[in-house]
This record gives sequence, structure tokens and C-alpha cells, in this order.
Amino acid sequence: MILTRDFLKSIGVDVSDEDYQKLADSFEETLYQRVVDEIILELDSEKAAELSELAEADDALVQQWLSQNVEDLEEIVTDELEILLGDIAEGA
Repeated sequence: MILTRDFLKSIGVDVSDEDYQKLADSFEETLYQRVVDEIILELDSEKAAELSELAEADDALVQQWLSQNVEDLEEIVTDELEILLGDIAEGA
């Protein structure tokens, strides 16, 4: 999983124990897809192609690439995390 808790912390996104537990495995995948969708919207075609080439790469390599190439990564992840937690709260 690319969006691990450690990776989130490394880019400045601090998630409480309670919020992280709410995400669980299925929600991690949803968060991941939402973040990827937003990142792709932010990238030019060259960077999008580079990211696409990393689809089968090691998670650490993808995390490094994202940190170096997505200027608003922290904001994107934070926004999508808040939206997902809001969706979870509405469904509870």
C-alpha cells in the first residue's frame, strides 16, 4: 500500500489513531484511488506518463516519485482524507 501511515506522516499529513482505524483496509484503497485521481488531474502529460510507468514499481519508489513530483501532495492527500472521513461519518 503506497499511502501508509508512515508515508502520510513523512509528507506532513498526521492522522490520529482513531481516524486511521476508521480507514481500515477497504477505505485505504478508496483513499488511494481518490488521491491518484486528483494527482493525475494535477500532472502534465509527461509526468502522468512517468507515474503510469511506475504502476508495477516498488511502493517506496512510487512514494519517492510522488514526494518529488507532486507539489501539492500534502494538500491533495489531506483534502481527500477529510472528504473520505466525512463520507464515513455520514454513513455511520
